[in-house]
Amino acid sequence: MPCIRNTKLAMSDGIIIALIGGGFSVVVALLEFMRRQNNRDHGENSKKLDYLADLFRDHLKGHK
Repeated sequence: MPCIRNTKLAMSDGIIIALIGGGFSVVVALLEFMRRQNNRDHGENSKKLDYLADLFRDHLKGHK
């Protein structure tokens, strides 16, 4: 009887380990998705800021 219990515990431990590993995989995938989206957003914002900086420079040149 004790051997059967140990086998059941070992299977339960394996399932728990697989679930934890799967959970970490999902978290890592979400972090990677957010990182890529953040980089894309930074690129778009950088372009907009460069455009605004050019507009201000052109405007200020006329006031000198």
